Amino acid sequence: MVNKKENDEVVVIDMMQIKSDFTVIEKEIRLITKGPKNAQELRKMIGTRTVGGRRLVDLYEEDK
Repeated sequence: MVNKKENDEVVVIDMMQIKSDFTVIEKEIRLITKGPKNAQELRKMIGTRTVGGRRLVDLYEEDK
């Protein structure tokens, strides 16, 4: 795929690289689809999941 920028510079985009960058690993799918059995497990899941090495609870508290 070829993409043109404003200054007529041609950039080649490797679609296979883009596809591989968005491939979800099987282990991650299990983490995403696993549901909590009760409220205590839900709190534990939220507290232990991270985004960029930071706990989701910490990110939530920063936005308050």
